[in-house]
Amino acid sequence: MSPLMKKLLGLTLGIAIGVTAYCAVISLTDEPVEQQPAAEVVAQPTSSYEVHPADEIFQMKGDKLKDLQQVVLVSGDMFGDRQVLMRRISSPTVLLYHSLSYEAWGQYQTLILKTWLKDNPKIDYRVTSSLSGVGKMMGVSHDPNTVIAKQTAKSAGKYAWTLLGTLLTVVLFVAIFVYFTGSMTSNKQEMANPKDIQDDLDDLVGINDIKEEVLQIEQMILDKKLFAEHGIVKPHNMLFTGPAGCGKTALARCLAKRLNMPLYYASGATLETSYVGGGPKTLRRLLNSAMKHKDGAIIFLDEAEGLLGARDKANRHRSENDTSNALLSMTDGVNSKKAKKVIWILASNFDETKTPMDKAMLRRFQHKVNFRLPNQEERLELLERLLGKCESKNVDPDVNLGQLAMISGGMSPADLNTLMNRASLIAIKEKIRISQDVLIRAYEREAVGLTDRATTKGMDVARRTIAVHEAGHFIVKLHHALVKTKGHLRGLSDALDTLKISTESVSKIGALGFVLNRQKDVPLSSFNDYKEAIIQLYGGMANEEIIFGSDAVTAGARDDISRATELLDMMYNDVGYRSEVKLNFKKLQQVGVEVGSSRLTEISDQSAQLYSQAIGLLETYQDLTWVIAHRLVNDYVLTHAQLLVIIDEYFQANPERLAAYAPSQRVNQPQYA
Repeated sequence: MSPLMKKLLGLTLGIAIGVTAYCAVISLTDEPVEQQPAAEVVAQPTSSYEVHPADEIFQMKGDKLKDLQQVVLVSGDMFGDRQVLMRRISSPTVLLYHSLSYEAWGQYQTLILKTWLKDNPKIDYRVTSSLSGVGKMMGVSHDPNTVIAKQTAKSAGKYAWTLLGTLLTVVLFVAIFVYFTGSMTSNKQEMANPKDIQDDLDDLVGINDIKEEVLQIEQMILDKKLFAEHGIVKPHNMLFTGPAGCGKTALARCLAKRLNMPLYYASGATLETSYVGGGPKTLRRLLNSAMKHKDGAIIFLDEAEGLLGARDKANRHRSENDTSNALLSMTDGVNSKKAKKVIWILASNFDETKTPMDKAMLRRFQHKVNFRLPNQEERLELLERLLGKCESKNVDPDVNLGQLAMISGGMSPADLNTLMNRASLIAIKEKIRISQDVLIRAYEREAVGLTDRATTKGMDVARRTIAVHEAGHFIVKLHHALVKTKGHLRGLSDALDTLKISTESVSKIGALGFVLNRQKDVPLSSFNDYKEAIIQLYGGMANEEIIFGSDAVTAGARDDISRATELLDMMYNDVGYRSEVKLNFKKLQQVGVEVGSSRLTEISDQSAQLYSQAIGLLETYQDLTWVIAHRLVNDYVLTHAQLLVIIDEYFQANPERLAAYAPSQRVNQPQYA
């Protein structure tokens, strides 16, 4: 236990003893209070007042305020307790809220009463410094002095002992908590010495442009004179933004090693401690620690969305603003020469284009670096490095990392690292080498989740429905691939994104089947791309309707319908497709502009049209549906290679359908494209 913890524990126990003694003295006055002369006056009629505990005043809101006609606030001392009296229209008795604290009254007035009084100026609201004459103000025959005296005398002794027990319990709990954790006094912060940092800039694959941007800080330190000539007198603070797992923390560590500076790390999401002002104090402690290093240091605050948020937001808590204000002051670096040597780096998964950020805070972080996900070439290089950490005897020489790099679009470096670790775990468990099959299974595990066949075993009818549903998704995908290859099967393997169709259960997404498609790097989607995606989503339900009838369609398409709705919303309300008016209607709705029902009609019509196209396409391929569904019921799974064999055999038996995709034969093609 640290000396600081011991001091805090001693202080806490001292407070406990002092409070205990104080409450014991108060409790001894219980009986005399009951016998004081004020109690003799209690015989006066008190039915005109209805006494309530102070905290119940917060129940006086909403519809209850509509019955209110008069409010009198009795405030003798600026920071002392208040007595609040309220007269209602429906009752002759006066509501009396006894001994309301200064803070509680301020909260009630700000949150509830002030707005009501502003909207209802006819309410009689008065403030007085004494209880004398209050009865007359409220239209009551006597003042509430005796009522308050009786209430105080009745509760004093009981309150003292209750307070004693409560405080002893709380103080004891706090003492134990402080002893074992010390979390009352500090936010978790870590310090890494540059000599202990193992990361290196060369280990960060695929972000050369970002590394060059960040290394300008090194130039600012090495050539201070040059930068001073341009008005730059200290290294810029930096803001790292981008998706989770893309290397923000790793780059901060590498920079600290490169600059030979210690790195102080803390989570911006947990800066606030359990006492008032904890956030600013934690920041001050970080800065004081960093300033002890004569050659400078780096303070890295991860998950800093809360610090960067706009301070004028209505729902933003005051403590958040206090912490942000403290950070603004510290990042200026104008208070001392030592502070100017401290480089602040904030990291966030969002940037100012995705979420509102405080403009003053953005000005403090002149170096804004946006991280991105790796492209296919960068993913291949990263996968090669990760696999290179395994001994060659544990890796199949025929492994094709190019295929894995191609299908893993949208994965971050952290995701790819997890994928390769998963492949190693599979290989170790099964006592085999890491092969292409192991890598694809590891990718499937990360992309979809854990699958099992036991859940659907014996559910033959349900599995047949699932097989038909998943076959519908796949056939729509196949159709669009054939359109791209103009009916040539030779190029179908690359054009067809489907890696696997399965009727296995996936607990992660609560599904009894799935189609695993190759993930692409985010493309620039056109109107037709959106339509293709929506038709594919509708394919499962459409196929069920064709094969089993509309009354037998299951709710398995619930997620498909939700995703299709999101795409339609984006097409019409975000982008303004098929509209002469190019406006973002969702933005208009956010500021209270009524858009009207015409947009909903357009979206509904487009949905009906696309669903009809899915029906038309899948009716043409009912025989292929049954081939695929039969294999899925028997084998549970069809891989990319197996699907290509099925497709080849199918079109050999139905060459006219394949010919319909050729440009010269396009006039004979069904109108579902």
